[in-house]
Amino acid sequence: MSDITNQDLKELILVMDKKFDQRFADMDKRMEVGFAEIRGEIKRVEITLKAIIECVNEKLIGIDKRLSNQEFIILGGIVTIFSGVVTIFVKQTFFT
Repeated sequence: MSDITNQDLKELILVMDKKFDQRFADMDKRMEVGFAEIRGEIKRVEITLKAIIECVNEKLIGIDKRLSNQEFIILGGIVTIFSGVVTIFVKQTFFT
């Protein structure tokens, strides 16, 4: 077998170091591309969620307004019925 010198080992280490550096650089590039895609997806989901939340808020405001109007209508109906009952009671009591 041939003897391996220190110089041969250093050269071999340098070659392997360059290969590893290249592989790590390639992995870094692929990871950056992957992270950029993930960031883009997250941004799209955030925009979609904001739109959905805004739509739900608008619908809730509409429902709140309708309930407020219905409360007013129901209160008006109760007052009308109560005043009708009082009118009938007064008419029956004092004018018959």
